[in-house]
Amino acid sequence: MRAKVAACVNIWPIESIYWWEGELKEDIEAVLIIKTNEAKMAEIIEKRLSIVSNAIIRIIRRLFK
Repeated sequence: MRAKVAACVNIWPIESIYWWEGELKEDIEAVLIIKTNEAKMAEIIEKRLSIVSNAIIRIIRRLFK
């Protein structure tokens, strides 16, 4: 938000259960919904990757007309 590339960010804490290196793990993670325009998407992705290098990022684009 401070970089002003997003109009709004929703943060949802979630409990995740998954297999990692042969062990069952449980962690608290966060889902971010970042609302922005098409022109700023690349900048958001770049900033996100520089903050958390092991993040799994899924991008869902919703275009409104």
